[in-house]
Amino acid sequence: CYGDGDMDRPVAFVQANLAEVRKFAVGAGVDGAADMADEDLCANPVVNAGVLASLQAAAKAGKLSSNEKIVAVTVISGLGPETGACAKNSPWTPENLALTASNKLQRKVIQKVWAAELEAMKQKAIR
Repeated sequence: CYGDGDMDRPVAFVQANLAEVRKFAVGAGVDGAADMADEDLCANPVVNAGVLASLQAAAKAGKLSSNEKIVAVTVISGLGPETGACAKNSPWTPENLALTASNKLQRKVIQKVWAAELEAMKQKAIR
């Protein structure tokens, strides 16, 4: 989940459970979902909309206020390198510097690696 002073509502990067995402995509009728490459599946707009809908349903059930509800997501496969330089498809780990040694988010790394995705989501978070 990400928010800053320029945004009215939060956005989120979500690491996919690929088996569940694929099952959802097949059930939602995404063309070729059963054989689609994992990265393409994560980038699919129907998949992203489904993940967002799931998070929004949980927010509604939890009676979150409108400024606490996630308004945009980017789904990440988590199949990239766990060590070395963090890549767009990497899981977030201390070994690739996306997290600190105590598992706190390294904001600047995330902002740099996912700058384009973050900017696109930020536009949806500003009323």
